[in-house]
Amino acid sequence: MDGVASRYDRATDLGGTFENYFCPECGSTVYFKGSKNADVTGVAIGAFVDAHTMTPVRSVWEESKHGWVEIPTAMQHFDRGRP
Repeated sequence: MDGVASRYDRATDLGGTFENYFCPECGSTVYFKGSKNADVTGVAIGAFVDAHTMTPVRSVWEESKHGWVEIPTAMQHFDRGRP
């Protein structure tokens, strides 16, 4: 990856911070971090050239998903964030 990412912070329901890093030119999310698991960096699936080779392992915040979204049963499910 090359270049500079812009950052947007938002408060979490548990009083932490969720950091979103995005391209300042197009607005695409590149990666994200949270204060709860500060040593973990999430990378947006769209940032990979061939995202079709990856399989999700968990689904979080299902309570706010759109009604038309179908989530496979063969993964971890969380109505809100992971505990």
